[in-house]
Amino acid sequence: AVVAWAEGFLLAKLLSAGWLPPASEKPLKVIEVAANLGLPSFAAANLGHEVAATDFDPEVLELLEQNAHTAAPGTALRVESLDLQDPSVVTRLAGTYDVMLLSTQKLGPAMARNLWMLCGNRTGVLAV
Repeated sequence: AVVAWAEGFLLAKLLSAGWLPPASEKPLKVIEVAANLGLPSFAAANLGHEVAATDFDPEVLELLEQNAHTAAPGTALRVESLDLQDPSVVTRLAGTYDVMLLSTQKLGPAMARNLWMLCGNRTGVLAV
């Protein structure tokens, strides 16, 4: 089910308030994991960054696509499926992002371990 988590709203507000600076000459590569409605992704994209809003639920991905056209038109935002249970996917993406956004309540131990693997040595994590 698609739910507007208070954490997602809060993280979007914090990003817009300066937690994530506007993109300068080189935008950051940002991934939001378990994006749900994608509010933090839209905030980061509207700051000029290259953003991947990810989730695994097909219903959520469809809604994310629809919302992206309204909330972040003309930005470098893409919606992608990400299965955090699949280590091969995590391994393939490891270290490719500068910033990970996380505002979810639904992480188990295996997913948390795979999130750790997704981060590279230089990946910053902004989470609420």
